[in-house]
Amino acid sequence: MQSKFNDLLITARPSHWIKNVFVFAPLVFAGRLDDGGDVLRSVGVFGLFSALASGVYFLNDAADAPMDRKHPSKSRRPVAAGRITRARAATVGVFLVGSVLSLSTPMGRGVTLVLGIYAVLTVAYSLWLRRITLIDSMAVAAGFVLRAIAGAVVIAVPFSTWLVLCTFLLALLMALGKRRAELVLEASRIFETRPSMQGLSREVLDAMITVVASVTVVSYAIYSLAPDTTARFGGPILVFTVPFVLYGIARYLLRVFSGVGTEDPTRVVLQDRGLQVALIGWTAVTLVMIYRAGPWLSEFIR
Repeated sequence: MQSKFNDLLITARPSHWIKNVFVFAPLVFAGRLDDGGDVLRSVGVFGLFSALASGVYFLNDAADAPMDRKHPSKSRRPVAAGRITRARAATVGVFLVGSVLSLSTPMGRGVTLVLGIYAVLTVAYSLWLRRITLIDSMAVAAGFVLRAIAGAVVIAVPFSTWLVLCTFLLALLMALGKRRAELVLEASRIFETRPSMQGLSREVLDAMITVVASVTVVSYAIYSLAPDTTARFGGPILVFTVPFVLYGIARYLLRVFSGVGTEDPTRVVLQDRGLQVALIGWTAVTLVMIYRAGPWLSEFIR
C-alpha cells in the first residue's frame, strides 16, 4: 500500500507545484498582500492549479508511456515502468481535472475559464503540440501566462501586458534550456523521445536562448520604467529589482551553456544557490519597494 501511494505521489510531481507561484504575481504587484480575502483567494487558485497540474501529469504519463520507456530516466516513472497501469493513471487524471473545474466555480466563471483553457492546452500539448518544433516550448510558456492571468482574475485586477510578456519570455527561456539539455544528454535517441527536436541543433538552440534571455531582461527593464508602472507605484522604484533579474538569468545561462543539468528547471531552482539568491533578493526588494520604502524613495528618483 505504501509503495502504491509513493508511486501516485511521484506521478503527481508535487515538487513541480512551485511553478504555480506565478498566480501570486498580480497579488504582489497590485499591492493587495495586506488584503486577507485576496490572499486567501490567491492561495485557493494556487491549490487548484497544483491539483490540475498533477491531474495533467497523470494524463500525460498515460499517453506517453510507450515513448517514455525509451527514455533513460523517464522509463523509471511509475506508469512507464508498469507499476501504475495506463488506465488507472488516465482515470486519476480525469478525476483530478474534473474535480478542479467543479471546485473552481465558487471563485467565478473567469477562474474556471482560465483553468479550463489551461487543461485543454496541456492535454493538447500531450497529444499533439509537443511534437511540433518550437510550438511545444511556446505552449509550455503559455501555461505560465495562464497562471498569472488566473491570479489577476481571482482578485479582480487588470493584468499588465508587460508582466504577461515577461512571464512568457522567462518561461520560454526555461523551456528552451530544458530542450538544449535533453539534446546534449540524449543526442543519439532524442528524436525518438522528443519528436519536436527535429531540425534543431545545439547551435540553433544556443542562438534562440541568447536572444530570448536578452529580450527578457530588456522587457523587464522597460516594464519597470513604463509610464503605467511608475504611475501605479509613484515612481520608477522597480528599477532596483532589475539587477536581480539580470543576475538570475545570467546564472541560468551559465548552467545552460556549461551543461550543468537544466533538463529539469524546477530542480535547478531548488538546488542552485545563485538562482535562489537572485529569487530571494528580487522578492525581498520588490516587497520593500512596493510596500515600504517605495513611496518614500520615489520622491528622490522621479
